[in-house]
Amino acid sequence: MGPKMLDEPIHSVLSPIYRAAVDCALWPEALDAIVHSIGAAGAALLIRPPGPAGRDRPHLDSRLERFGHSPSGYYYALRLEQRQRPGWDDLRASPLHAVLRDADFADAPGGLDGRADYRFLRKRLGFGRRIGMRLSADAAWLEALAVFLPAGSDALPESARATLAATLPHLTKALDQARLFSQLAARHGKVLGALEHVRVGMAVVLRSGEIISSNAEARHMLELRDGIGFLPERNFRCASSALTARLHAAVAQASITAAGRGNVPEYRVRLERPSGAAAFLVDVSPLNDARDELCGPKEAALLTLIDPGRLDWVDLDGFAALCGLDDETRDACETLIRGPVPVDIRDARRPRGDDTSAAHKLGVRTREDLLRLMLSVMPPVD
Repeated sequence: MGPKMLDEPIHSVLSPIYRAAVDCALWPEALDAIVHSIGAAGAALLIRPPGPAGRDRPHLDSRLERFGHSPSGYYYALRLEQRQRPGWDDLRASPLHAVLRDADFADAPGGLDGRADYRFLRKRLGFGRRIGMRLSADAAWLEALAVFLPAGSDALPESARATLAATLPHLTKALDQARLFSQLAARHGKVLGALEHVRVGMAVVLRSGEIISSNAEARHMLELRDGIGFLPERNFRCASSALTARLHAAVAQASITAAGRGNVPEYRVRLERPSGAAAFLVDVSPLNDARDELCGPKEAALLTLIDPGRLDWVDLDGFAALCGLDDETRDACETLIRGPVPVDIRDARRPRGDDTSAAHKLGVRTREDLLRLMLSVMPPVD
């Protein structure tokens, strides 16, 4: 895996994004970096958790935050902000990372430039037209980014579009991490210092390959030495030297990406096990210890390890409820997750669904895809 380096405008964006994943108070800093990198006038991020109890969690760049606390901002929130809300809902149905212009999903007699909320923000903040993007890779959550262009502009220059396109996959990965990390912070007051409360394997690995923190499930998997295992110096080794080299390279790339010098939001690998048991699923992603909970280097890699043979963390009914699945699709998911089970031909009970229906409705093709989706939608935190 060779290094993938970035153009200069992105160098200052990735580190703030991955810092904000760990500490949500830092999203204004991350949005400021995005605004600066593409020459925009402002940016807003919306996080809407699934389910009827999910409440919108908006994040704004620092200039918009200050505006929100001003008399003009209070007036806008009271009288004009509701005009924006249908636009967020339209983004839910858009393709992942597709850039939509405001004219694609908003309408106003006489044109958008004459709409009251547009006129107000143009006068107060110099905002012109807007573009929006869906960032959530699943249908349960709504995570989306709105970018405000300078007054007089209706599109980004080509170079800025390229910078934004390179940034979006990292935003999606950081928001996926934030789903888990925000739960840990809310329930336990810590994030990386509370990984023991996550019911799948989690390990923090330095660029050198040294594992500096791991939870009980990760330690259990590593101590098996069945596909991956500990070395005496707190490093790791896979079943083959080729796999070990690939995973070490992924860890190194994730670490330098967290520092803003790489461009790998995620690396996924199946680790076949000499025992013949189901392969471990390992995901590697950039990590920035923004809260300084591990008292080590800030930039590292996060390893997420799933043992398909240990699925006590799976809450299929909860997942079905959040995703709005019917009984047939729920049964299809159960069949896909549990795998083929011998059934006596005299037993008439059969799952009503099949994995084809699950693939169609959830966008998953394999058991591994479904397990990763469930982990993302419902992070298993005690």
